[in-house]
Amino acid sequence: MGSARRRVTTTPLSPSSGVIFQDEWDMATVNDSLIQCDTPKPCTISLKQTVPSDKVGSFREWQTGILAANKQSPGFQGATVIEETQESTFTVIVILRYDSPKNARIWNESSTRKHHLSALEAIIGTDKASSAQISFEPDVPTFVNVLSKGRKQTFWNNRRMWFCIWAQVFSLVELYEWLLPYALGEAWEGVGLHLKLALSTALTTLTIDLVTMRFVVRIAKYVGFLY
Repeated sequence: MGSARRRVTTTPLSPSSGVIFQDEWDMATVNDSLIQCDTPKPCTISLKQTVPSDKVGSFREWQTGILAANKQSPGFQGATVIEETQESTFTVIVILRYDSPKNARIWNESSTRKHHLSALEAIIGTDKASSAQISFEPDVPTFVNVLSKGRKQTFWNNRRMWFCIWAQVFSLVELYEWLLPYALGEAWEGVGLHLKLALSTALTTLTIDLVTMRFVVRIAKYVGFLY
């Protein structure tokens, strides 16, 4: 086996308490995560790209340009570039850090980034990273957080979450109590009580899991009902 050569270049990163890495994803999944995430905490996006050996010079020039543009984007906190050459394979990993998913999304959806990706496609034949990964800084309890929030605040926040869940269950049970007989007609009348309960609770659970929980929690946090 040939020996591997690795080169690392960095720009300063802000201190962080740690990150939680998910499984390896593609960039589309990363973008979906940025859209769904409403945390104000920093996030890190890692991109891995394999480059043809005869395109390394052009790729490095392109990379210098897109990183310079990224540094002008709001919320950008730093970048680490890791290059690895092994025999005829050249791989680069870029780790980008932003102060929030919102600002990371602003850069990902910007016309400037799209322009640079078009230029990348002209160089190596694709504008997509071979793999992508995202991590969000965890909610790490600290002594200061415990003092500021306190047990009383946590207690009531948990009770408010319980209320949000109960409100969904109650509303959806009432909805399906009306909707199922209307949709199934006479067939519903012939269904036994336990099967009726099984169907309505299954539909309620699925609706909460797939639809309502996400929006209810977002709205509750937005209006200050949940912390």
